[in-house]
Amino acid sequence: MRHGNPINLRGAALGLLVSSFVPPIIFSVTSPLSGKQDVVSIVGTILVTSPFSVMFTVLFGLPLCLFAVWLNLVRWWTCFIGGALAGAATLVAVSYPAAYAIDSLLIYGLIGALSGLAFWVCWHLTSGKIIRGDCRKNTASEE
Repeated sequence: MRHGNPINLRGAALGLLVSSFVPPIIFSVTSPLSGKQDVVSIVGTILVTSPFSVMFTVLFGLPLCLFAVWLNLVRWWTCFIGGALAGAATLVAVSYPAAYAIDSLLIYGLIGALSGLAFWVCWHLTSGKIIRGDCRKNTASEE
């Protein structure tokens, strides 16, 4: 395992930005702050919740990203698991010291996992690798 590979800065920045907007979009569509399912409520919910989502993405997602890059382990499944852990950690941080229900933990974990997958898609599309085929194989042109 090689450590310290050069980071795909464009993919990391785009991935962290896109993944930070997944939770506000999901929350605004499923439960807007006003309780109404109209465009103004959805956009308002996105605007209100986005700064918090960006904060937790930087707090939890950025260290996970750097760690995965350091281990050369940015894969869809590591992003999925890391996102789920970050989502669950976000719920714990938001609700501390109050108790939280297990269903809320699962929901936040699933939303975090979707954010992790959004990160991976951005990372993967900007890495210059072809989606079809095995991305781990080195070809003669890459060496």
